[in-house]
Amino acid sequence: MVRALKGVPHWLIQPCHVLSFLLIYVLLNTKNDARHFYYYFYSIWMPTVGLLSPPHASWFKWWWEPTLFYVHHAMLLLIPYYYLFFNHRFHSHFISSKTTSGPHYLVSSFQSLKKRVRYFIQVYASGLLYHSLVLGFASLYFEEDFDAMRCRFDGGEIFGNYWREFMIICAVILAMIVCKIPDIIAHAYQYRKLSTKSLKSQE
Repeated sequence: MVRALKGVPHWLIQPCHVLSFLLIYVLLNTKNDARHFYYYFYSIWMPTVGLLSPPHASWFKWWWEPTLFYVHHAMLLLIPYYYLFFNHRFHSHFISSKTTSGPHYLVSSFQSLKKRVRYFIQVYASGLLYHSLVLGFASLYFEEDFDAMRCRFDGGEIFGNYWREFMIICAVILAMIVCKIPDIIAHAYQYRKLSTKSLKSQE
């Protein structure tokens, strides 16, 4: 709505807006499909980039826009962490009082770290393709800089012509920090709880 009011509806193709629609779909989908949840979760490095590098103040038109920007991006991060660590709606292999069940609930492939890492790589690669193809060509067509890949960031001159490659490397590290490591920690913690409960039940 804000983009339409500002006359820039084409900015809705930015990852944060696309992921907003995906998150709504994931939450409203009664099948509780772990694949869709993890596709979103493994993509939250993109709104994290937006949160760490907000637009210049001149980009905002109304006084309440900065607040809306930060609340929007914070919710894009907090909601998936809530479902990863507390509400195990999308994790059939976790035991929780808030876990919901359903006919499409079991997705055994996500019990394997190796398979989750493979899926993480696939999702990350699709994100890079989206940036390169969709946002890249859209930036040329609309003469905008949708993914900050046309205009070098302040201080980027020290990397010469390889500043884009530096940003990609930073994105990989960020994705590991905000996506993969929390996923590993959550599964390790929950499996430990399950093992402890299993041992107590055998005593």
